[in-house]
Amino acid sequence: MKAERECRPLSNRKTVLVRNLTLIKLYENDSIIISSTPTQFENIMSKWLIEHSLDQDKRLLQLVVESCEDGAAIVDCKEVIEHCNLGMRLYFAIARLLENGCCHIFNKKTKSYVEEIETDTYGFMIADLMGRGGRVFYLPRKQFYETEKGIS
Repeated sequence: MKAERECRPLSNRKTVLVRNLTLIKLYENDSIIISSTPTQFENIMSKWLIEHSLDQDKRLLQLVVESCEDGAAIVDCKEVIEHCNLGMRLYFAIARLLENGCCHIFNKKTKSYVEEIETDTYGFMIADLMGRGGRVFYLPRKQFYETEKGIS
């Protein structure tokens, strides 16, 4: 009968885990959660504001950045903008983040992150200064988000 060998570690090290990583929850429904990091959100919004200096978008960016500074693991945008009348600005900001690949989409049904989405852009004019346009975002074979602008 063989004698049992003693098992000793060959090395010992400590690993520091990432902490205080904040995610911004942008949108949630029954099947998905769309989130972003503060850096992704700030970069896309800042680029947008260079070309479109909208006070409401500046306010949205300010509120989200300030909320992330509190160190919470998850910042829920719905709560951040609840009393500020910025819902439509967030609606379009989410579309910009999706178009630029600067967000994470968690599929609740498969319990996994989505790696790729498809985007359709559409528009039509009925008469001068009268029409509609927008973007539709799809997971494989299923619409999950849409923006629409009316011109009248």
